[in-house]
Amino acid sequence: MLEIPATVIYAEIDQHGGPTDLYYSILEEVGHPLTNVGALRDLRSRTWGTLKSYGVKILIVGNADYLTLEGFNELVDIFAKRRIPIILVGTYYLSENILERKSLPYVRVHDSFLEPYEFPNLTEENIIEVVDDWEQKFLPQDGRLNLAQMDSVISYLKLKSGGLIEPLYDLLRKIAILKLDEPSFELSQANLTRKFGRRKEPKVKFQRKG
Repeated sequence: MLEIPATVIYAEIDQHGGPTDLYYSILEEVGHPLTNVGALRDLRSRTWGTLKSYGVKILIVGNADYLTLEGFNELVDIFAKRRIPIILVGTYYLSENILERKSLPYVRVHDSFLEPYEFPNLTEENIIEVVDDWEQKFLPQDGRLNLAQMDSVISYLKLKSGGLIEPLYDLLRKIAILKLDEPSFELSQANLTRKFGRRKEPKVKFQRKG
């Protein structure tokens, strides 16, 4: 359970992103998970009351591209009636395919989220920092791979992750498992290319919020 006041709340949406999923995610984040869903009106009232009692000033919604039109409209109501700013976080699809819709059902949503921001891909310097931090957190000291010190490996990680954090973490996990299974495996760009050559590069180059 979060301490009060909790001025910033991050709630991550799961598929399918309807109003019930939205409110469940918010309540779960503040430590009040539902045991009985009940009517949407009651769920809305409980969530709005919780946001007020926790002193929430900003609500950040992750995986916002999962939201349905009804889910988006609930967020618009939270902003309009509770005066809590909403930040939507998702892939390029959120900004370019959902929030840009100008058909009548989406006009209210479109006009409520007019300021997209594009996060740039990780640079090699960023990747070095992420890799070093990941190893310190998840690998024992005597099992560190010291990938951040291998320029060719960092270049490979940047290429195959597309500069995106989740594909990078996935690659790091796979490399750590590979090294555990094959202790004699020599870490180099050429060897990693042979091992993961069939791995595709991400098509999504940016994550956006709006």
